[in-house]
Amino acid sequence: MGKPENVLENEIKIFDDNLPKWLGLGVKGFVLIKDHPEFGAVILGPYDEQMNDVANRGFSVFGNTPFLLREVLEEQPIIFINYLAA
Repeated sequence: MGKPENVLENEIKIFDDNLPKWLGLGVKGFVLIKDHPEFGAVILGPYDEQMNDVANRGFSVFGNTPFLLREVLEEQPIIFINYLAA
């Protein structure tokens, strides 16, 4: 697979592919997703915690690398995040 245009493109696809199943099972809370080139997708959660707490958990597990943190909701909000690369 080539390098995705969006850094989290694979993680977003994994989330979107699993969302109907999670909604059908009544899953609530936040999930963390990291697509690792060697090990494949890592999906953690759901976590019934505040988003900041789940983000901190993601940094503890994945380190300071991009990962996806999304809430399992029927209607997904559109979120834009700008950042400056050092």
